[in-house]
Amino acid sequence: MAQKQTDSSKGVIPEWVRGGWEVMQDAMGQVQAINFYRGRLETHLNQRFDDTEWRAMVDLGHLVDALRSTCFSAYWYKHTDEPNDRPRLEIEVKVRNQQVRDAQRWL
Repeated sequence: MAQKQTDSSKGVIPEWVRGGWEVMQDAMGQVQAINFYRGRLETHLNQRFDDTEWRAMVDLGHLVDALRSTCFSAYWYKHTDEPNDRPRLEIEVKVRNQQVRDAQRWL
């Protein structure tokens, strides 16, 4: 997977922040996909991440993705013509809102 090195010493923004995450997540499940990516990234960079440092990167990655995509779910929740879509869209917005709250501690 591609990654982008930031100016910080170890800050890495994974590809899934830019939208490739769903494919891996669907195939493996979120926790397994994150653990797989961590192992591959640590091997590629030849360094280990502290658990707290890794949690910060994951939470901030979710924050970026939530900020990028939540507006679509919220819009369609409010404007959908399909009432059966509302429960799924409401869950998506709630999950994203929690991801934003989780990431706030790192800002």
